[in-house]
Amino acid sequence: MAKKARGDKNLLKEDAQLQNIEWHNPRLDPFVVEGLPWLDENNDYGRLPKIIRKDLRETLDWVAMQPSGICIRCKTDSKRLAIRVQFDRKEHFPQNPLAAESGFDVYLGHGRAKRFLTNLNPVQVKKSFTADCALPDGEQEISIYFPLLNPIKKIEIGLVKGAAMGAPTKYKLNPIMFYGSSITQGYCCSRSGLTYPAQVCRNLNAPLINMGFGGNARGDLIVAEAFAAYAAENRLSAFVYDYDHNSPPDELKAMHAKFFKVIRKACPDLPILIVSSPVFYKATDFFQKRFCYIEKTFKQAKKRGDKHVGLLPGKRFFSTVQRPGDYTVDNLHPNDLGFRCMADAVTASLKKLI
Repeated sequence: MAKKARGDKNLLKEDAQLQNIEWHNPRLDPFVVEGLPWLDENNDYGRLPKIIRKDLRETLDWVAMQPSGICIRCKTDSKRLAIRVQFDRKEHFPQNPLAAESGFDVYLGHGRAKRFLTNLNPVQVKKSFTADCALPDGEQEISIYFPLLNPIKKIEIGLVKGAAMGAPTKYKLNPIMFYGSSITQGYCCSRSGLTYPAQVCRNLNAPLINMGFGGNARGDLIVAEAFAAYAAENRLSAFVYDYDHNSPPDELKAMHAKFFKVIRKACPDLPILIVSSPVFYKATDFFQKRFCYIEKTFKQAKKRGDKHVGLLPGKRFFSTVQRPGDYTVDNLHPNDLGFRCMADAVTASLKKLI
């Protein structure tokens, strides 16, 4: 006898309805893949260039294959949308919901008008799954945000056979690149479209390049050089330098300004927003010492005549809330409330620079 479902049936997943579905490679026109500067050279979904991977720290190379920030976009009048995905490996952290680490967020619309439709995810941690959803009538612009953690081996997009397809609307701004820790990558938000970089880019109507590396934002100069080379050839709207959390204090002191200078030398006019850790309230003395190193990078740049650099102290993110711990999942990583606070503050700061 089948087990009777209890609780809210609205939260149960329906079986995929895959009749009359045609599968497409999202790397082919008219789809656009965003968030992967080296997609053509790499021929995979890794976020850093394959040519430097052998020289990376092993843990950084591991995290750089996690697909946070990747987004597929297109227009279609299909009445259903499906995904069929294979992961390279299964990853799970207790603080991360399955919808974020393995699920794909579907948004409709463009820029600031984008609205969340649904999250397509498996019912448990697994290396492959298929899921689908209904789409509203008429032509829709679709954005599909990749998961935060599980690396993609293969993905296909399913649309109703014969459905019209077209290229998505172009953005007003060039991409915004973010560099930082697990917080930048988006660990612990409930789904991938709610990372603070994703929210910022929707606010500003710009493509996202998320170079957040959980536990591995250590100011590696080989990474700075890759970013600088890309930015010099492919103009960015801004670079958000959210490097703080993962380095021991002495390493942060030694590397923070060096990394900044590599970017600035290659791109003298690139707007750069320097950001410090958002959990300043937790250990004031510890984070104040770190902030002094970060602030020094900013002050030295201004002293050199840099007119395109800004500073956003992380202590401002939660400075007006009564219980800042409620804006995190573990007194460290922001939850959805925390990411919204960060997104609003970063958006306001970038508007002054761009």
